[in-house]
Amino acid sequence: RPQLGGNVYCEEIEGIHVHKYGAHIFHTNNKQIWDFVNGIVPFNRYTNCPVANYKGKLYNLPFNMNTFYQMWGVLTPEEARQKIDEQKQEALERMKADEHWANRAWLKRKIEAVYLRKCYVLNLSGMFF
Repeated sequence: RPQLGGNVYCEEIEGIHVHKYGAHIFHTNNKQIWDFVNGIVPFNRYTNCPVANYKGKLYNLPFNMNTFYQMWGVLTPEEARQKIDEQKQEALERMKADEHWANRAWLKRKIEAVYLRKCYVLNLSGMFF
């Protein structure tokens, strides 16, 4: 790209910063790096706090203890680990009992992996997003 920063570029259109090549978030815990980058182009401080809407309820992502409390009412990491282990065991038992379900689940994961890889490659080549 001709401008400093490559794909990390915004245009101001009617007072609004528009991310020309897609959204960008810069992460570092190193003050020297932060100061250096901000000496080239100013960055706003931003904390990414994604949530998922599942069946009308909002959950923190990535998962944390608040998420597990909302889902299962557990209060400790040990309780969360136990609940996760229970769900893994239930899934394994279901796969053993229903080979057709297991094959569909495997195929779905395979299709999702191929789709995500395709999106990633297209995004890198500038043809997508």
